[in-house]
Amino acid sequence: MKLRLALIALLLAVMFSAQTATAATPLTGAQTERYLVSCVSQPSRTMDSTTLKSFCECTALQMQKNMTMEDLIAQGGNDQAARNALNKTLTQVYAPCIQFPVQALVMKRCLADATITKKSACSCAAKEMTNYTAREAVTKLPGILASNPNVTDPTEAFMGTKEFEATQEQIADSCGRR
Repeated sequence: MKLRLALIALLLAVMFSAQTATAATPLTGAQTERYLVSCVSQPSRTMDSTTLKSFCECTALQMQKNMTMEDLIAQGGNDQAARNALNKTLTQVYAPCIQFPVQALVMKRCLADATITKKSACSCAAKEMTNYTAREAVTKLPGILASNPNVTDPTEAFMGTKEFEATQEQIADSCGRR
């Protein structure tokens, strides 16, 4: 997922840096469409093509709603302004869409977990953790970034919290993993 985030940041910088921008220049539909086409064409190690498409559509929509050309250009730097712009992307573009990679990772890890004897529980657990993530990620990710300002993989950072892990255990039990 770290590679995917870096790839997205690079795609954004390449696709948009050639344009000049004035204060708070909104992104155009054509710009976000270029991002979407590029995003869905990138292979994912965790998401199938349908889930990847949903993730890309979600991030494209959030990008157009919440980002400006200046934000995207700032990400190309190597200073605090660049980190601030990246954090804005993580909290306002990625967090509202994080449930898609979380669903794929929960399912993948569940199916690989030898302690889970009822693999049918994996679909239930992935669905319920997707719902949990959709409710919680937007409010929790800013705090995660505040406590670890150099996060580059928000999915792993979110999934690595004690609250996520405890919730996942409760949900796995309620889905009948054994």
